[in-house]
Amino acid sequence: MAVTEIWSRYWFARCLIETGLLACLFYALSGPAFEAWRPGFADAPLRAYREAVHEAADEAQYVLESGPARVVTLRIERMRREYIDNNLKLNLPR
Repeated sequence: MAVTEIWSRYWFARCLIETGLLACLFYALSGPAFEAWRPGFADAPLRAYREAVHEAADEAQYVLESGPARVVTLRIERMRREYIDNNLKLNLPR
């Protein structure tokens, strides 16, 4: 009874923990150690996921080394690029 009450009371934290564990599992499965065990349909998405995690880690490290003013500048630049990619390039005549 107490376990179910605690489990339902902290549902948000539980969801975050479960999501983090799944992300760690997918990252581990995308490694070269599991290359022989991966099915063919999952190989490309797992490799892309691993590359995205490495790119995000590299960007986070660069941002942390750059300082707070650089962080704001980088975020504004990324938002500008995403806006251009999502809105402006789609409306160009072909």
